[in-house]
Amino acid sequence: MSNTGGDSRCLTDDKSIETLLRTLADRDCQRILQYLRRAPMSAPELVERCDIARSTVYRKLDQLEETRLVNTRIRLSKAGTHATEYHITVQELCVECGADGIELVIQGTEKTHDSRGIGQ
Repeated sequence: MSNTGGDSRCLTDDKSIETLLRTLADRDCQRILQYLRRAPMSAPELVERCDIARSTVYRKLDQLEETRLVNTRIRLSKAGTHATEYHITVQELCVECGADGIELVIQGTEKTHDSRGIGQ
């Protein structure tokens, strides 16, 4: 795995690995990640571009945030309004089979801080 200076984390417990792989296998999550790879976007922008129902986009963004594949930040406009913007946090995934079982190593694009416990 290449090291680009981003956050690296390792998942070793079966539940976290299964949750992450299930999220990555979801077609709507894949579509959202493809668009976020190009540029950070708000949920309404993703609804428009992905052609996915608004409620589904928000549900999938929650799922992607829970697994720490995306993160949020506030986008400010010159008019003084703001929007929550989603950006991808993962750059590379690697499955490693070791003596203690399967590990999923995730190389991120930046450090992410999360209190939910998944992937820590």
